[in-house]
Order: sequence, then C-alpha cells, then structure tokens
Amino acid sequence: MVRGAIINRRYDYVFEQGKSFFTYGIEQQARMVQDYYIRREQGKDCTAWQTCIPFLQTLPDDP
Repeated sequence: MVRGAIINRRYDYVFEQGKSFFTYGIEQQARMVQDYYIRREQGKDCTAWQTCIPFLQTLPDDP
C-alpha cells in the first residue's frame, strides 16, 4: 500500500486564479513552481503564477 502511495502521487493541478497557494498539496505546489520556471525560461507570461506563489510576489517599496 505504501508503494502505491509513493508511485501514484498527485502532481497535476488545475490552476485557479485567486486560489491560495497553500490550499494546493505539497506536490502540486512544487509542480507549480517548476511550471513557473519553465514558462519563464521559455519567455511565456507568468503573471498568474507570480500572483499565486508567495515568494515570487513583489514586495512593496520601502517608505
């Protein structure tokens, strides 16, 4: 049974605008970060991922 859990992990996700990054499973979070970097390297629009993945969000300017 444990072997099946290791092999059949859920890496696929359905990206939903506005859905919190932390509501996705850990494997899905990893896949989202991977997809972001692949898209970025391919020169594709990554705005949706940048707004969802917390550590990619731009910080406000210091006062």
